[in-house]
Amino acid sequence: MRKVSFKNLFPAVLCVMAIFIYACMDPLTVEGFLKDSEVQSVIDNAKEGTDRIILHPEHLPGGGGLQGLADGNERIRFVPTGRYYILEHWATDDYTTIPRTGFWYLKADGTIGSTPNPTAVDADIGKLTANTVTGLNNDETYKLTQATPFTSATPLEYHGSYDPDITGAVLGDATVNANGVITIPGSSFTQSFLNLGDNYDQIIRMDGTTSTLISPVSGNIIRLDGTSTTTEYILYKNDMVDFRVLTVVKQAAHQLTINLTPVDLNDKAPIPNLATLTYSQADIYAVAALMASAETTRQNITISNFATFNSIVWRYNGVVLPLTPTIPNGNTFTLDLNAAYSYDNGLNALGVHIITIEATIGPLGNEIYYSGTIEVTVNP
Repeated sequence: MRKVSFKNLFPAVLCVMAIFIYACMDPLTVEGFLKDSEVQSVIDNAKEGTDRIILHPEHLPGGGGLQGLADGNERIRFVPTGRYYILEHWATDDYTTIPRTGFWYLKADGTIGSTPNPTAVDADIGKLTANTVTGLNNDETYKLTQATPFTSATPLEYHGSYDPDITGAVLGDATVNANGVITIPGSSFTQSFLNLGDNYDQIIRMDGTTSTLISPVSGNIIRLDGTSTTTEYILYKNDMVDFRVLTVVKQAAHQLTINLTPVDLNDKAPIPNLATLTYSQADIYAVAALMASAETTRQNITISNFATFNSIVWRYNGVVLPLTPTIPNGNTFTLDLNAAYSYDNGLNALGVHIITIEATIGPLGNEIYYSGTIEVTVNP
């Protein structure tokens, strides 16, 4: 039998393989080729040319900083939108030994100011709507830092006053949640204030798309907006690039809204201090003597995610509280320290009292428990 050399057979094998692959796969059109993500990335990079800015190594894979960015000609590409940013700058590629030139706050459209300034007198900042930062210098180093949610190991004190320049008495404290949101109950005071608990080089108040540099009224205490408002505050420390955003929800007077999160009562205690309320016993007696409005001793407490639950029970110092007649399912409770049940159970006595909220979801016998507490302080 005559032997067939592999050299002669190889082209035929390739031809058969090509026919098989073509038959099994959809034909690749020019349009499909150009729309391929990897091909598009090559085209985009080619458009940028060889002149480019330098991305700080923290933006490179494994660098620990913001990922997914790409360098470009006088710009940074593929920047996530909907966030606040600081752009740090080095006028060289030697960012290890030469101090940074300064930083800019990024505007919503991805543009920056004319000169970087470490003191950031210019508070022009906005949530990024464009995915590109422009107006940069090629062959110079840039680093983007996004604002992270404000955190606090302890609750923050809030104050009430009738004078916009005087912080007034401490009304209570409130916890900042994991998203950097703090909810301040409404009060009868015309002015309210919040103690941030730390010093910041810049505090910027956001009013929609308008940013305003503000100063504390006293120490670390800032004046808040009026009732029924939600305001973002940008907080910055220059020495350590501590860049955070705090969202303050200021509720209407005598209205408190909370959100219950899951907790297994067999393993954990109720989530403490979903909110704190402070009252004066003098106000309670004044209401009883018809010398003051009953609103000073009354608070409507509502569970925002009440529709999730099968049952809700309110306890005050262990006593099951009566539900409001108009809302029998218990998603809202009107705490009234001048009501008969408050006198009968000593709920308006001087000291600290605890409201415990217990709720369940799921079928009978397999319920999942939700629970939390609200601290109520009655002062003289």
